[in-house]
Amino acid sequence: DRTNTDTILITINYQGGDVAIEGDAWGYVSADGAHVTVKSSANRFLQLQLSGTTTDGSLIIYSWKKVGVLLNGVSITNPHGPVINNQCGKSFIVTTAPNTVNTLADGAEYQMALGLKGDTISQKATLFSEGQIYLRGTGTLQVNAQAKNGIARDDYIVVEGGTVNVNVAATGSNGIKTNDGFTINGGTL
Repeated sequence: DRTNTDTILITINYQGGDVAIEGDAWGYVSADGAHVTVKSSANRFLQLQLSGTTTDGSLIIYSWKKVGVLLNGVSITNPHGPVINNQCGKSFIVTTAPNTVNTLADGAEYQMALGLKGDTISQKATLFSEGQIYLRGTGTLQVNAQAKNGIARDDYIVVEGGTVNVNVAATGSNGIKTNDGFTINGGTL
């Protein structure tokens, strides 16, 4: 576990068509309505705490270092693409807070998205990461995928805790998609 001295904690509370952001003294987080972009050049672990509800929102992350999201009773639907899209190639740690249900749902069709360099970015799942995904915590993660995979990573995915429920519509693809490995060390899938 990390101490406060090597972790930057930023809270993002989804409030319908808007977000409230706290703890971002560096200007890493920007929002267009409830669609949040994080661009971090920090040399410290970045922990994003997500809460609240939106039916038209998302989170895309660009970072040089490992990133974590703490899902603290959040419900996000993105009708036009992934809900959480981590474009960092480092480890991505997704933790569910105790006694919470956290729901991520995509829409039936994805719109093309451009990255920081104007190139097309990967959008392979409701919850997608360029880096390895670690699913942790003691709460519940509910992923509802309509267009593509529920959870995807080209490298490996490790389930270490919590309850993970993945539902994929007939119009979607796989519940969990990974190229190099999948491990369950704890929790329930």
